[in-house]
Amino acid sequence: MYRISQKVISKKKRSPVFILLYVAALSAFFSLPQGGEGFDLVRFLVVFGFTAVLAAGSNYLGTRKFLKYAASHSVELTEKGLSSVEFDTSTTLPWDKVTAVNCKKKRGSVSKLVLKTSSSGALDLSRYDNLDELATELKSYVDSSLWK
Repeated sequence: MYRISQKVISKKKRSPVFILLYVAALSAFFSLPQGGEGFDLVRFLVVFGFTAVLAAGSNYLGTRKFLKYAASHSVELTEKGLSSVEFDTSTTLPWDKVTAVNCKKKRGSVSKLVLKTSSSGALDLSRYDNLDELATELKSYVDSSLWK
């Protein structure tokens, strides 16, 4: 059973802070004096306040939803196919639906793993823990001619 990587979860937790910093820098840039006028603090606060609440707030809500999803999500490789468990449901992707496997390595370890399917497009497995182990186990179920 493979869970979403702690590295991915940590990035998601930090994203509202980075959005807030980005919005502050962007607001400051657009509030800079033009021509002979001075810095307009009210204009800056209105632009920053409005956009910061929208951007960081929506990002924060999205992050909370993802963390709830990540806590209850896992994938498992079975004889029938790739089984995805979310909350109290389970979905299985049969092995005969897999049309290709893209596996990229960086410094000897797997950095990206994507399953291409005939029905749902592509399934990115790169955000899960133990990608090397996952790729090794996946090789026992998927034909070697489909690996790129």
